[in-house]
Amino acid sequence: MHFDRIFSFLGWLILPFAPLMLIPSLLAFLGGAAGEGWAFLIAALMTAFCVGALILIRGGAPADLSRRDICLIFALFWPLAALFAAAPFALSLNLSALEAWFEAISALTTTGASLIAASPSAPRSDAILIWQALLHGAGGYITIVMALSVLAPLEIGGMGLRRMPQIATERAAFARRFLQAARRIAPPYCVLIVLCFALLLLGGTDALPALCLALAAISTGGGAHLTQDLGAAAQIALALFLILGAMNFTQHGEALARKRIVWAKDPETRLFLALLIAAALGWALYFFAYGHGYAALLDGFLLSAALISTSGLGADRIADAPLPLMPVLLTVLIGGMTVSTAGGMKVLRVSLLFQRSRRELFRLSHPRGMIPARFAGAEIPISMMNGVWTIFTLTVFAALFLCVFLTALGTDFIAALVIAICLLANAGLVPALLLPDFASYGVFSSPALVALMAAMVAGRVEMILFFSLLTRSFWRD
Repeated sequence: MHFDRIFSFLGWLILPFAPLMLIPSLLAFLGGAAGEGWAFLIAALMTAFCVGALILIRGGAPADLSRRDICLIFALFWPLAALFAAAPFALSLNLSALEAWFEAISALTTTGASLIAASPSAPRSDAILIWQALLHGAGGYITIVMALSVLAPLEIGGMGLRRMPQIATERAAFARRFLQAARRIAPPYCVLIVLCFALLLLGGTDALPALCLALAAISTGGGAHLTQDLGAAAQIALALFLILGAMNFTQHGEALARKRIVWAKDPETRLFLALLIAAALGWALYFFAYGHGYAALLDGFLLSAALISTSGLGADRIADAPLPLMPVLLTVLIGGMTVSTAGGMKVLRVSLLFQRSRRELFRLSHPRGMIPARFAGAEIPISMMNGVWTIFTLTVFAALFLCVFLTALGTDFIAALVIAICLLANAGLVPALLLPDFASYGVFSSPALVALMAAMVAGRVEMILFFSLLTRSFWRD
């Protein structure tokens, strides 16, 4: 592996975080919080200096990155970028280095887990709120770009089905693929953020909360710790854009370019919308039986959007009702679509798992029979099916391991299971909906926080790639 090239490329990826820190710094200075403004400014200078050193360490390595180099870049980006993004949290919120790192990883992976309980009596500063929102937006954007430039060309976990003809193949240089994907995704991503911001403003939301919610919604993040109550119109707009954030962004880009609806042609989109409608109707019936009246329809829609996007955003504003454990966890574990900002297994992979299960059941009675798995009319190779099955197996193993680890550290078993599944699905707000006594992640010890950080990164990196880094063969030349 060419570590000089790897860290040089990581430096270019992290460099934009330095100018991003100037936005909350300026906001803090304008708001009279000079101390916080200086904290962000110092963090920006530190980031620019350190990342500049990373860029300059490149030596005479070969121009092309190997498959292992690319996978390592994808895996190291999240903790390394979060390390620089954590500086403002440490300087502004008086957190320890590990606690600030946890907050930054949670925001960058769009998980939304926080060590500090949200409270109207002690709201977060405007600078911290906008910084968390900017990390959400950056993390969601990088997730999609990496999916198109890394996972799809390398055909990891069924992502080969999502290769775009406009993006270069695996044989092309990684930098070229990355830039092509970045340019392809930027227009629909930015347009959706602007539209969400405008509709939230029209719905009566103040400017700063509307911007934070727009960034969080499109990135399906849960870290918009706001105290302003949203009206019904703003809640519906937020739910609609959570759904759009959980859908395939290449289709958003195609719809924007062609000026017409293209979602109905994709089988994963049809299945995703069918699951969303079924979940909304199911939750509406549940809330109606619980006594919500006709508001049950709106509550069911809002909760379904919050869960299937793995964001959890806005679900805490629904009228108080105990939520059943298994339907919530199952929805979060499935998650959104491929090439989206949502977490979870993804609808496409769950569909392929069902096809694989049907094939095995058929072979019990017809041992020589052949039922090929298909997607959009194309036959799925068995190697791709095996990759999807491996991701599912590793996800179950990781959830059980994390659950046992948290239980050994003193966490209640049910709480540990809920938190393990939700953080692996990057749904950090959901445990608060299921666990009445859960206020924040500040109750966990340092070893538990490290394990939870690894779970959030694993959820973004893809389980099969994360576990491959732990094998000796990956590092062997």
